[in-house]
Amino acid sequence: AAVPSVDELLGLEGAAAALGLLSYGIYILHVPVRDWLSTIIVALAPGLNLPGAAMVAIVAIVTIAATAILHVVYDEPVRRWLLRRRAGAATSA
Repeated sequence: AAVPSVDELLGLEGAAAALGLLSYGIYILHVPVRDWLSTIIVALAPGLNLPGAAMVAIVAIVTIAATAILHVVYDEPVRRWLLRRRAGAATSA
């Protein structure tokens, strides 16, 4: 019998796979999201001084959500289009 992985033991297989799928988008978006949120927070609540951990959590949540939305709305449709285009070029060549 195979030894279960830590992900399997903790029930994180799906979450780990999803984060792996989104990892590049998270990497690309986290700095713009952080800067955007900092600007919004300063504009809406100038005296608010969020602890670092709270800001990290907010940025992480918003970044992951934005990445997931962009993955569904942009990345997957473009990927399907490119695959169809490549398949069409391969059949006509």
